[in-house]
Amino acid sequence: MIKGSIEERMEYEDYIRSLKDSIRFPFRSIYDESQKIIRYYWIKKTKENREFEPKEIQILHLMSLIDTAVRIGGLIYTWWWEEHIPEMIFTLPQSKADWFVPVEDMAKTFMQVPTKTIEAALLKSQAPRDVIHKSLKAQREDNIDALVEQLSIIPIDNIFEAYKLINAYNQQSQVFSHIALFDKNTERKTLYSLADAFETLKPDDSVCTTDFIDKVSVFAKSIELDDQDVVNNPEPYIFALCMGIQLTTEIFKDDLGSSNPVAETMREITEEPAFQKIYNRYVQFPRDADRCMAFCRKLLHWMNGNLGINMSDEDLVIETSDAGNNKPIIYSSSRRLEFPTRISRNKSMDIGIKKEILSGLFKEFGYNFENFDGDSITEDEFIYLFDGPVKRPENYETPYYWNNTDKQFAGLLRLLYLGQARGINEIILLIKDKGSKTSSVKWSTKKQGLGKTTLLSIEEKIQDVVFKVTGARLPDVDLTKQNKSRPKSIEI
Repeated sequence: MIKGSIEERMEYEDYIRSLKDSIRFPFRSIYDESQKIIRYYWIKKTKENREFEPKEIQILHLMSLIDTAVRIGGLIYTWWWEEHIPEMIFTLPQSKADWFVPVEDMAKTFMQVPTKTIEAALLKSQAPRDVIHKSLKAQREDNIDALVEQLSIIPIDNIFEAYKLINAYNQQSQVFSHIALFDKNTERKTLYSLADAFETLKPDDSVCTTDFIDKVSVFAKSIELDDQDVVNNPEPYIFALCMGIQLTTEIFKDDLGSSNPVAETMREITEEPAFQKIYNRYVQFPRDADRCMAFCRKLLHWMNGNLGINMSDEDLVIETSDAGNNKPIIYSSSRRLEFPTRISRNKSMDIGIKKEILSGLFKEFGYNFENFDGDSITEDEFIYLFDGPVKRPENYETPYYWNNTDKQFAGLLRLLYLGQARGINEIILLIKDKGSKTSSVKWSTKKQGLGKTTLLSIEEKIQDVVFKVTGARLPDVDLTKQNKSRPKSIEI
């Protein structure tokens, strides 16, 4: 957390949480390009009146991951400038300036970075209190002339090391902000900017900048991030981004604490359905455990060798579980439930009546269903889900999620079906299962202990729907009779 008054820290927490859905500098250009690519494939699909091809779906997934990655990158960028660099500035040695910097250039750089960073530089310079106050006021109000006036009072030797640090990272951020996706010069631009910053900041003159940059380049290639292959083979990129996002979130949670606003906001981003759906599709345990560990070890060994970090492989833990308890979620556009068997006992029921009944049930219960992305189920999706006579909606995909209590849905099942609806355990999950590794719900056990009041409320709605369509009531169900674990039928 930043240093300052309680009010400042509370304001900072609110500010961090407000960044959850923001795309911050220097990631705007990358995000904008990803959105252009998404629009391109949607327009192409619409013009050609066809479904997406598998590779196109993967590219769209990759672009969606970029949205997640750049928002987390924005949080890191904020933490870096607001918290980490101020701490670095306070540890800098005091030394003589080794080149001349016009005060106007210094002020221009200071205008481009957060106030907390400049506050640290001014405190480190031991400038008079009124100079610090007026400088910070000028920086907040974007008054460069007033800032130049105040910086002119501070001896250059007192503030030079802090300026050099701030300027190096600011230059790197500026260069990074112009990097484009699928730009063949991206790697060279990144390496040049990294070299400039490293040359300025390296703590030991015996460290060779060229060797350092060569190792960075080798590492980038070793994890298969090659722009030339992304269109033809997006999967390695998707896997690497999923792992990178997850690892980054875990590292910040461990280092800052789970209640820290930066770590907390990162976690909220990674728990969003859009990310979890892609992550669960491309990274599955225990299948990918070895691949994940190999990826992490490469990163860990590189960090140990080049950044002075001393972590062992034993510190690297990825949670896995037995295959039997961790079956991957299967997303399907073809799985459906059978039409409610209690209602369809009349074999002569025509398709028009079925559709009307399901439409009525949708109006009573449909608001309790939503898809993985958090959108409410549509009427056509609901009718198709329950084997109604409609064409499969384009956005139909199971599992769907019940956002009410488990007892409510268990009661609905008991009163709609003569026994257990086939496939129900994997087709309908609970809202709390989103983002978890839960891939099925044993609904038969949820029917135990259903109260008469719960069942009566549901029964009245079902009877009302059926009566409005058919003019007849369903045979009554004994609402006091408890279900067995796997009933073959429900007595009516």
